[in-house]
Amino acid sequence: MKPKNIAFIAFILLALSIATGAIGAHILKDKLCSSCLTTFETGAKYNLYGALSLLSIAALSAGSRIYFSWSLAIVLLGIILFSGGCYLSAFREIYPYMGQTGSKMAPFGGVFMIAGYLIMALQIYRHPLK
Repeated sequence: MKPKNIAFIAFILLALSIATGAIGAHILKDKLCSSCLTTFETGAKYNLYGALSLLSIAALSAGSRIYFSWSLAIVLLGIILFSGGCYLSAFREIYPYMGQTGSKMAPFGGVFMIAGYLIMALQIYRHPLK
């Protein structure tokens, strides 16, 4: 994937993380219990971390022969599963089934993110940047 496309996805995720953080802080703060709101905020925080990591991947891959296609896809899937799982899990008291689904998704997302970052580290180690 071209660095420009990676950066585009990263900026979309950044906008989403700011929007969901604002929704949690202003709209959901009176509707969710404190532990549910914390779960929602965790999703927004890791969405932000993931987006920033994608920006660094875009910067690293610009002008390089390293292609992060597989690891990028794994990380992106991890961000979606982890943050999405946290968002769904935050509604566990209002919509129990949705909360259970989210609680099952989030750990897989975390594993995908870790695996994707480790694969990227291995790629950088094996193919030094110019």
